[in-house]
Amino acid sequence: ETFRRARPILDCFGRRVEHMGPLGAGHAMKAVNNALLAVNVLAVGEGLAALVKSGISARKAVEVLNASSGRSFVSEYLVPQRVLTRLWPLTFRLALLDKDARIATGVLEGQGVSGPVLHLTSDLLAQARAALGEDADYLEPIRLIEQEAGVELHERPHPRRRTRGPPRSSTSSPRPALRSSSSSPRVGWTSTRWRRTASHPTRRWGSTKRCGRTGPATSGSSSTGPGW
Repeated sequence: ETFRRARPILDCFGRRVEHMGPLGAGHAMKAVNNALLAVNVLAVGEGLAALVKSGISARKAVEVLNASSGRSFVSEYLVPQRVLTRLWPLTFRLALLDKDARIATGVLEGQGVSGPVLHLTSDLLAQARAALGEDADYLEPIRLIEQEAGVELHERPHPRRRTRGPPRSSTSSPRPALRSSSSSPRVGWTSTRWRRTASHPTRRWGSTKRCGRTGPATSGSSSTGPGW
């Protein structure tokens, strides 16, 4: 009866509205969902960094990954649109994802599930938050992975064919395979923790209200979450 009465309001901001169960079920669902998102962000970042260091272009690696069984929302949408383009839009604070991951580990502990993967993910998010600052976006731990690996995940432009002019001198310096970005926060990574070595640029966060978001909404959960 309570869900039926609340349904018209939930329909305003949720494209899909589900009754998950007793009080608190939606809260648990949201936290675990966001924790799994965090797992994907870190895992895709690590995997792509290794592939780029192996000589595979980031764009090609993402294309093949997305045609294979390892694809995910992170690899299909977030990385191509926000990481490879180097846009890094500010859509959802890393601090909030860190909070959700900690809630998710509490859900696991409350149900007697050990959850080593989600606990490790929560620890890494906390370290990334300490390194990047409170205003960092939730995809920016990939920056730390890039810097630790010494690579950058970006789109390489196709070389243009020379149509005029003398041949390029053989003594000219080769174009580096990977370029550095002065906009990246200079932070360090160790095997056990991320440490901050410079402050993150100051950012302002705004709040907006909207109806019809593309992500699922669950009964009993907050509507706050990563930008889908």
